[in-house]
Amino acid sequence: MNVIPAKIHEVITMFLQDMKNDAGCQEMTPILQALQEYLQHSGRDALDVDTEQIIFADSFSSISFKEMSHFCRDFIPVNYMAPLADQLLACLNLRRLFRWAAARNFYPMETAREICWLLFLAESEIERADRLYRSFHPLISRGRPPTSEFAGDLWALQKAQQEWWERLPRMKEVLEGFFYVQSVREEDCSAALMDITSNKDVGPVKLNTDILRLMNVADGFTAELGYDGEYWHFLSVGPIHPGFVLGPGAFHPGRDT
Repeated sequence: MNVIPAKIHEVITMFLQDMKNDAGCQEMTPILQALQEYLQHSGRDALDVDTEQIIFADSFSSISFKEMSHFCRDFIPVNYMAPLADQLLACLNLRRLFRWAAARNFYPMETAREICWLLFLAESEIERADRLYRSFHPLISRGRPPTSEFAGDLWALQKAQQEWWERLPRMKEVLEGFFYVQSVREEDCSAALMDITSNKDVGPVKLNTDILRLMNVADGFTAELGYDGEYWHFLSVGPIHPGFVLGPGAFHPGRDT
């Protein structure tokens, strides 16, 4: 069965028109417009062999699995990092688009299934990253002096801060940057990180069991770490970018090419 060579903007427009009575139509438009703009600026120029001219390949049927995986990696986590529901909704609406397009012969069915699989996987990883981010809160709260919970009670605040200083080893070094996970060790509940900013190996970094259970190799995040002479400790951490969206990995072997 031949695929109809419709343009990207035409398919998206027809899809939104078909979905105009859907309860979630208003939420579909931003992510689909973002996809169209992303594809237009992601190097989709091709060489016309006959004329040797550079042309823009904007046929919807030419969207590749690789381009969609890069869109999941480059756009969704950056523009839909919070709240979690927005990221999941973005993946859902992209799945609906490709299923709709394949059913109407605008896109190859086999590749559409692959892309929907990719988006299901992205949802799972986004949810894991959100749980991982929230699991850092108890760990970080033990690495910071108490403040707001004692607002209005100066004596209690001073006492809590004194106890904190007595409990926490003085940090000999503090490092701030963007890190990704190189390895996780169950033996001593720690991880080895790479600081992308300085290209420096950092470790061992002390974790707790909740973080150890959720953290995967290649996860990335901005963080502030303190070194006490034996271990590095998390002092603050930003939203987690799962390794799945930072680049190709074991989650989809061979499908990034």
